[in-house]
Amino acid sequence: MIKQSDDIEIHKLKPFKPPPEYITCPLCKRNVQSQAVGGHLSLKHKIRGVTLVSLKTMTLR
Repeated sequence: MIKQSDDIEIHKLKPFKPPPEYITCPLCKRNVQSQAVGGHLSLKHKIRGVTLVSLKTMTLR
C-alpha cells in the first residue's frame, strides 16, 4: 500500500521540464511550440532549414 509520504518522494524524483514556449508564426499567425517551429514552417509553408534561432533573428519584410 502506498502511503502519502511515499507518493511525495516519487514526485521529487521526476525531472522538472519547463512548459513549452509558444511563438507566433509570422506567416499564418498561428501559435506554434518553439521547438516545433522548424517542422511547422517546412510542412505548412514549404520553407526548409529555418530554426528557432534564425526565426527570432529574422527581420520580416
